[in-house]
Amino acid sequence: MRKLVVLKLDGDLNNGVKVSLEIGEENQRPFTEINAYLPLSQNIIAAIEQWQETSTAIWKYTRVKAKKITIDGSISKRQHDCSFAAFILKEQLNNWLCSESFRPIREKWLKHLIPSEEIRVMIRTNQIELRKLPWHLWDLVDKDYPKAEITLSLPQLEQTGSTKTFPHRNKLNRVC
Repeated sequence: MRKLVVLKLDGDLNNGVKVSLEIGEENQRPFTEINAYLPLSQNIIAAIEQWQETSTAIWKYTRVKAKKITIDGSISKRQHDCSFAAFILKEQLNNWLCSESFRPIREKWLKHLIPSEEIRVMIRTNQIELRKLPWHLWDLVDKDYPKAEITLSLPQLEQTGSTKTFPHRNKLNRVC
């Protein structure tokens, strides 16, 4: 049966993040839970900013202007810079996730999950900056657990009693 791992993140990169881990079978209550903490990390903030800057630089000059063409460096250098910034971001993310205060979560993960299992890892947070992190590059997911998939969610869930259905229409409404 497929496992569900829920990481609830409360906080931000500037102040640190309280983390709660739940592991269980999919569609069942979790069988283990633990809390830990991710400290503030100026390195990961700087890596995110550098990656955003270099990835924006690639697309900044891709449109040809009808009246004037300006050559401002090579696209291959911008691509190399962006790839390097992405590499640094991956390294900083994994260093952050190896923090001593986060170790209990990593140990619980390793104790209860088998690399060959299908695992859905749900990242639950209100913070956009945390949802934008490249969680798929976390070494546990990227290298050690190849059948793990990352999903993102808001922390509040609300289940409604009924679902709305809309009548089927046979004709399409034209926009233009």
